[in-house]
Amino acid sequence: MHKRIRAIAFGLGAALFLWGTNAPAESATDSVEVNREDIDIARPHPEPPAVESVMVFSNRSIFERPVYCIAWNKNGHVVGRAHTKVPPMGVRYLLASDFGQPFLGSARCSARGRIVGNAFLLAPGLTNLPVETGSLDLVVRMRFDLLAYRR
Repeated sequence: MHKRIRAIAFGLGAALFLWGTNAPAESATDSVEVNREDIDIARPHPEPPAVESVMVFSNRSIFERPVYCIAWNKNGHVVGRAHTKVPPMGVRYLLASDFGQPFLGSARCSARGRIVGNAFLLAPGLTNLPVETGSLDLVVRMRFDLLAYRR
């Protein structure tokens, strides 16, 4: 009896492990890839100045890691999807305008590996924004509870 329970538990655990490591962190369907290798974040984006949230991703691993994000407006409707590739030990960022339209809302991002998320609001001043981070089965999920974009 114990051997059968162990075999079932082992098989179920192996199936869950393989499913978790082979599944993409977030669906890339209709997602816009953003690559800002040559752009300086210290310069206001876009010009002229607007209210804009910035989501910053730091990669603490030695492998390139894609980060997939989905944003919702204040009514809970999907605004858009965007993703970027963070180089090993590097930093990349997404702007709220990358989701395609002005909105006030939130976003959820996910990635594999050791990705750390930060956020701030670009306006006439600079304000830090809260980010919740959790990890499960090598997938990091970051919740940005407040994003804004106004032209």
